[in-house]
Amino acid sequence: MNLADQLRAARAHTRRVADDLTGERELGPQLAIVNPPRWEVGHVGWFQEFWCLRGGSEARASILPNADALYNSATVPHATRWALPLPSFRETLGYRDSVLRLVE
Repeated sequence: MNLADQLRAARAHTRRVADDLTGERELGPQLAIVNPPRWEVGHVGWFQEFWCLRGGSEARASILPNADALYNSATVPHATRWALPLPSFRETLGYRDSVLRLVE
């Protein structure tokens, strides 16, 4: 299995685990050892976009406005992730899927 196939398999697994979250399950309880699920799904898309499409540079714009301020785990403190103005869960899934299509 090549790298692209492995990425597709990993993304399919993530979809099975997370794509049907609704209501309170989108953010979950605030715990020191986990991220809010909606934030985590957006972070997966952001991380892939940042490294694969933007070459690890904030100078290159994201396809999602303000994505760096929302999903950069190096600069967004863990405790603030539940209170961020995140896109809706549907928009978050769309962003993640758009990134994957662009990488393919």
